[in-house]
Amino acid sequence: MGIDLADRKQMVVVTDHDSKVLARRTFRCKAWDLGSALDWAADRAHAKGFAGVAVACEPTGHRWMVLAQLASERGMSFVCVQPAASSWARKSEDLTTDKTDEKDAVLIARLTGQLRCYLP
Repeated sequence: MGIDLADRKQMVVVTDHDSKVLARRTFRCKAWDLGSALDWAADRAHAKGFAGVAVACEPTGHRWMVLAQLASERGMSFVCVQPAASSWARKSEDLTTDKTDEKDAVLIARLTGQLRCYLP
């Protein structure tokens, strides 16, 4: 799952290994309240036949540490994607610098599926 973190609006996408979006949803909450988003994503993944999800986000600000803790409490893997990698991927995919929450969440999930991520 890829999450584009913000102050009060979190875009969450669940993708398969080929970056096909299985589910997407906007959660209007702070990062500390994303436990329900992780549970929602796990349920969507299980419904599509996956054993679990890996949680991925860009490590900007302090929100990613909260998300890492929530993922750990649920036994979920957690990885980070460099913001520069997302920016480059955005430019190479559609030759623009357009930044949208939904597009960025999908890019984060795609880069994770390509193993262009790291353990914090």
